[in-house]
Amino acid sequence: MKLLLPILLGATLLGGCMATQEQHLSAEPIEISSEQLAKYWRQERSEFTFTTRTFKKPPTENGYIKLRYLIDSNGEIFDVAILESQPEGLWDTHALRSLKHLKYVPSRENAEMTPVYVTTDYHFNVN
Repeated sequence: MKLLLPILLGATLLGGCMATQEQHLSAEPIEISSEQLAKYWRQERSEFTFTTRTFKKPPTENGYIKLRYLIDSNGEIFDVAILESQPEGLWDTHALRSLKHLKYVPSRENAEMTPVYVTTDYHFNVN
């Protein structure tokens, strides 16, 4: 019995750490273009980079990918869809991983924290 309590407590804490984040929508999301994104949301960090140490680098140094995703009312990303990529499929894993590191903050014009669906192009360059 003395051992059961620490095991249950440990399992509860571990389960809480592995919980997936839920999206928060203060209103119905609207569809915007990447050119309109700054009107609603801006990246928390102005420069964005990430490492590829844990993934095998594609055989090409450059890549392009077009993604559509939801920025919820907390600035978190959900519902990611790959619409196009060149070379096809080679940079998909890197793009999806990079989105996990992005965090958005509302712009001054977006005091309501309106959630948006945005389509964005990303260009990768290993150099």
